[in-house]
Amino acid sequence: MARISLDLANQIIDHARKRSRELKYRPASVAVVDDGGHLIAYGREEGVGLVRAHIAINKAWSSVAYGVGTRAIGENLVGFDHWLIGAADMVPGHRLITSAGGVLIQDQNGVTLGGAGVANVEDDEGVAAFAVEAVGLVAFVGMGEHG
Repeated sequence: MARISLDLANQIIDHARKRSRELKYRPASVAVVDDGGHLIAYGREEGVGLVRAHIAINKAWSSVAYGVGTRAIGENLVGFDHWLIGAADMVPGHRLITSAGGVLIQDQNGVTLGGAGVANVEDDEGVAAFAVEAVGLVAFVGMGEHG
């Protein structure tokens, strides 16, 4: 598989929304980007605030931009607050997100196809990883970790 189609992105979003409801979490905000960080699809459930859209999209973008899940970005920056402040200023639109919920989407060979970001649910990372794996792809959540 060379890329994530709109249909596949929407399947990932649907799986994330269904998983969030199954676990009785808050309404989900879900985004899928390609390997260049460009938005393919976004979906939200009723009751999700506007800012959650930006968070989900930027979680997906951050995972692709840094090559790891967003939780790993945050963990790797512990004690480097000065770097984080500088990096956030250098990232266009201040898009860097360092909290869990952004995962890389990879094929079975470890090739990165894009990223998925989930916001507003109690386990953003778990829901994102579940959704990616539900469509037969690999969710890369951190440094050497898969969902």
